Amino acid sequence: MFYDISYNPNLDRNADYKKPNPNIPLNEYNMKVVASTRPWPRGKKYVSVSNYGFGGTNAHVVLEKPPLISKPSNDDEVVADPKTKLFLISANDKESLNQRIQDFTVYFEQRPEVFEKALFGNFAYTLGNKSSQLAYRVGLSATSLERAF
Repeated sequence: MFYDISYNPNLDRNADYKKPNPNIPLNEYNMKVVASTRPWPRGKKYVSVSNYGFGGTNAHVVLEKPPLISKPSNDDEVVADPKTKLFLISANDKESLNQRIQDFTVYFEQRPEVFEKALFGNFAYTLGNKSSQLAYRVGLSATSLERAF
């Protein structure tokens, strides 16, 4: 069985899908066109997701069930971050990338408060998840900002 595990129920799974092509034996191939969001299948560790594009572009991915994340029992508790962080820095060209790395280095030298553990993790998260990933990139792995820059 193929599943769409997207979490956003407001997205249209397969635009304008009404009924399957009768020439495609979906049951025989154990396939299903997903028309809505589905929960992760109970008892399954892995699922397959395939896409057969209109112009002949095909894609297939095997996904593993994500680990359960327990929330802290009290709002003041902080969940421990992994010790090593990945810093992803990108720019439109090589010179801009070098300049961006230099700018971060100067910024951290002038602001020692950024070396606090929470800010260290926040900075890595922001670079990796909230910044645009441009054509020229570098990834640095470090246990602290002073080791990264």
